Amino acid sequence: MNKSMAMALCWCLFNTALWAQSPILGYDNPQASAKKSFQFVLLKYARTHEVLPMLRNICRECDWVVDHARQSVGLMINSMGWATYKNALLTMDKRRALVRLDVSVIEVNNTQSERYRQLLSHLSTPIAMSDTIDGMIELMVSSGNASLVSSPRVIGASGSQIQLKVGDQMPYKTAIQSGTSIQTSVQYIHTGIELNITPFLHYDDRIDLDIELHYSAVNGVEQDGGVDMPIIASRTSTLSLQVTQNATVVFAGLLDHSTHESLEKVPFIGDLPFIGGLFQRSVRKKQTTDLIYKITPTAIR
Repeated sequence: MNKSMAMALCWCLFNTALWAQSPILGYDNPQASAKKSFQFVLLKYARTHEVLPMLRNICRECDWVVDHARQSVGLMINSMGWATYKNALLTMDKRRALVRLDVSVIEVNNTQSERYRQLLSHLSTPIAMSDTIDGMIELMVSSGNASLVSSPRVIGASGSQIQLKVGDQMPYKTAIQSGTSIQTSVQYIHTGIELNITPFLHYDDRIDLDIELHYSAVNGVEQDGGVDMPIIASRTSTLSLQVTQNATVVFAGLLDHSTHESLEKVPFIGDLPFIGGLFQRSVRKKQTTDLIYKITPTAIR
């Protein structure tokens, strides 16, 4: 090898070594992109306790940080990996559809009527409202065998419970002994109808209805240490059904057997001492009532 060729080879080797040690412009350092920092997203519509069960499906190895007070979800991760998880969280964080419920509660006070017996044969299970059933209910109301108790319209989010109460607040006294003194206070018990309805709207406008029915009434009063304690008779029923939007479903339930006592007396004379009792009489009346419910769900887009 002559001298010129040897010098050229040495120069080539020197440039190769220098090239290997020098940085290349525009090169993305993998260590820099893998640097982790705390990334989080604030939820606008979904609640953190609703998202929590689904986080493992997004990433099983991730250590999720959930802040219920600030409605935020986050974790330590690099920015490239966070983009995928953030999109998944934002997909779940959507405004839920609203469902409007038109509810009618009809109380049947004459369960011995022929119309009620005919209607009950149709309402052994929840069914869709028809003109025949609607006409039978209207005839019972117009004839005095039934009465419309309440017909509210309520709106709630799909998947959330809607609570409806129809009735009275029954006051009663409680006594607490403190040393030698007795302190009394007034408490209240809700009596009447309580409906807890959870609607769920499907993509094809079918609506699931999970319904809890509660009915309570005062069935008497018991004396306890000189304090009147009401005896509450309650009934509970649950059912789940599926209906199409704007369709009315009707069902009956929570049959009640109660006894009412009243005092009848001759005006003025019945209030006289000693002889007033001769002009009074106690009347006990047994009554059986039933409740009919009509519910029409409508999706609000």
